Amino acid sequence: MHDADFEAADPQQPSGLRICYLEAFSGISGDMTVGALADAGADVERIEAGLASLNTGADVRFEKTMRRGIAATKFKVRGGETRAHRHLRQILQMIEQAALPDLVKEDASRVFRRLGEAEAAVHNVPLEKVHFHEVGAVDSICDIVGSCLALALLKIDRVYVSPLNVGSGTVETEHGILPVPAPATARLLQGWTVYSRGPAAELTTPTGAALACSLAARLRPLPAMKITASGYGAGDWDFTEHANVLRAIIGEETPVAPEIVTLARSTTFEVGSPDSAADARRRYLGSPFDATGLVGASGDDHNIQTQDAF
Repeated sequence: MHDADFEAADPQQPSGLRICYLEAFSGISGDMTVGALADAGADVERIEAGLASLNTGADVRFEKTMRRGIAATKFKVRGGETRAHRHLRQILQMIEQAALPDLVKEDASRVFRRLGEAEAAVHNVPLEKVHFHEVGAVDSICDIVGSCLALALLKIDRVYVSPLNVGSGTVETEHGILPVPAPATARLLQGWTVYSRGPAAELTTPTGAALACSLAARLRPLPAMKITASGYGAGDWDFTEHANVLRAIIGEETPVAPEIVTLARSTTFEVGSPDSAADARRRYLGSPFDATGLVGASGDDHNIQTQDAF
C-alpha cells in the first residue's frame, strides 16, 4: 500500500482507494480485528473456508453479541492442534501451504515476521530461534490469517489506525506476571502514539499490535472518506467503563482541503442548528477553496501526534 499524491479536486469526489480505519479506543487484538471486519461485511463463509485450509483442525465461528449496549461480532476459535511452541519457519510454512490468495499469504507472513522480530529483540535471541508461545497457539494463527483474509475480501487498499489504548495493570504470560503493555507489544509499538484509559487490563495484545504496525499505512485521526460500512469486533470482557469493541470503518478516501479540517476541529455546532458545514466554510474562508491532499506535516507515517479526545 502506497500513499497517493492528490491533485486539486472536488473534495466530495472519492479518490477510488478503499480504506479501512481501525478505531482502537478499547485497544486491538487479533480476534477483535477479525470480528470487526466480518461485522463490516467481510464474507464469513469465505473466511472460515480459508482458515480451514490451514489444517489446524480448529473450529472457527462468528457470534453476535453485545458490549455495553453496542451490537458486535465475536470471533471464536475452538480446539485444533496444540503445541507448546512453534518456530516462525513452521508458521510460515502453514501459511504458504494453505489455499489462500497470494496477497493474504504475503500479509500474514509479514505480520508474523514483524512479531518474530519483536520477540527476538525482547529475548535477545536470533529470529530463527524464537519460540512463539501464546502467539504460536492456533487461535492467534487464525486471528492473523483471518484478519488479512478479511481485508482482502473487503478489497481494502489502505489501512489506517487510531492512537492505541494499550490498557494498564498486569498480564499473565509464559514468563510470569508482567506490566501492560507486554514486552513484545511495547517493542512493536515503538514510534506509535499510545495511551492508557479504562480498566486495569491488557487491551492491546502482541497480535493486535503486530497487525496494526504491519498492515496500517499510517497512524492518524479519522481520514476524510465516504463511509460505506462499519463494524464492531467484540473483546473478551464486557466493561462498565466503555464498550469493549474495535470499530472498523470502511469507505472510499476523499481529498479534502486542510482549511476544512482546521475549521472542523475548531468549530462546534449545536444540535438542531440551521448552520451547515458549507455555510460555515463560506463564512470562514470567504471565497472558493482548492482541495488538496491531506498529508501529515511531519511526513512520518508512524508518529503523527493528535490532541483529539477519544
